[in-house]
Amino acid sequence: MKKSVLSSAILSAIVLSGCGGSNNEDVVNQGRTITVIDGYLENALVCVDRNNNGVCDEGELIGSTNSNGQFTIPTADQDYPVIIRSIAGQTKDKDRIGYLTQSYEMTANSSSSVVTPFTTLANANDMSVEDLASFLGFDDSSVISGDYVSLKQDADQSEDAIMAHALARSLVQELPTESANINGDELKKTAEDINSAIEEHYGNSNDINEIDENDFVRSDDGSFEVVEVINDLQNYLIKGNEDKDAPISEWNIANFSNYWATEEGVFSAWLTEDDLCVLENGDIECMTYSVNGDVLSITSEDGEAENNVFIYTSTDLAFAVPDEGDLTLWTTNDLIESMSFTVSDFENKTWFIVMDDSNNATSEPVYGELRFGEYNTETQTGVVTLIDSEGNIETNWTLPNGNLRIGFEEHPEESPLEVRYATTNGTIMIVNDVEQNADVFSMMTQDEALALNIVSKWEEASM
Repeated sequence: MKKSVLSSAILSAIVLSGCGGSNNEDVVNQGRTITVIDGYLENALVCVDRNNNGVCDEGELIGSTNSNGQFTIPTADQDYPVIIRSIAGQTKDKDRIGYLTQSYEMTANSSSSVVTPFTTLANANDMSVEDLASFLGFDDSSVISGDYVSLKQDADQSEDAIMAHALARSLVQELPTESANINGDELKKTAEDINSAIEEHYGNSNDINEIDENDFVRSDDGSFEVVEVINDLQNYLIKGNEDKDAPISEWNIANFSNYWATEEGVFSAWLTEDDLCVLENGDIECMTYSVNGDVLSITSEDGEAENNVFIYTSTDLAFAVPDEGDLTLWTTNDLIESMSFTVSDFENKTWFIVMDDSNNATSEPVYGELRFGEYNTETQTGVVTLIDSEGNIETNWTLPNGNLRIGFEEHPEESPLEVRYATTNGTIMIVNDVEQNADVFSMMTQDEALALNIVSKWEEASM
């Protein structure tokens, strides 16, 4: 399949339309002001649940939060419950670098001035936040019924607020895309398990700052492992390196642009506090850099600075948009050794693929939707539907040699698409076309909003 087939699957509006976008600062008849917190969430969508059905229906979306996570609900709607939509690739958490890596919803009743994982958990179990505080072992319910982020600065409540914030950061990763799909009993049990993991870690370390700097993330065996919060881009990129001549950690960098990927290939880079070094074609070049928020600025030999805006970060995989308008992948994982796809990766699942459709130096980001059906173990094939703006294309998928192959036998003008599995962070799969240059990569994710917003930011940068 030529990439032009996927071009037709681009949605007519890459940036979600009808999402409000106002921070509501100009509302004349102001009503109730709410603060949306995981950390403070910027550009999260605000819905008023006027029919009290737990769903953000058409006409109930009234705007988005400002940079402090706040939104003022007009007087006419202030007595309704609220639903907050946090969108991967669009909503920012002040706790972290880049945009959210997953989409989820939180809720709060009409009497609450905050919307948090705790108000969401209380609603899902039809209990008060005060009763939830008692269940979770917090003596002072105000720690979880209010702004636990600001309470970390209160000497009397700081320790409890830090524990509450760590629990909230970790609990939010268990929330589904739509709040109507929350299982209250399961989420309550998960909160209890996370709380136990936090308390055990604190008991072992006796360092409250460690609790403030880490998430507790569910691992494959069901336990909760400690993962550092990515809230400092420089530290994230340095990853413990002290000596530029003896790095202990390196990044593998690949350009998603077909043209530049072919020109540059995959190269290694590492940072120390003072230097950024690149290994390319056997040569090492070191240069100075600076970091400001989520922007890495690299100074070249001629004194020019190139800005790289990091739009997505995870423990071992990130995306940045340089000034030139490309999309670059940064990963500490190996991109050369192939992984093997399994049937369970695709059967009865929908994946969204993002790639470049250009043959020149100017990127043309494209987005496609692939809906996979049942896999027949006898024929070792399955049905997959490519969602096209002009209709649907139904064809077959197989897994030869651990790769994913999508055939287009009924469309002889198109070549089959066969991609190998390069790496993953659990949310995003990095793949590359077996038939094309090995250094040309694409990404696949099951989070549509994340795919759309990465395309949007890539498009904005390439204009």
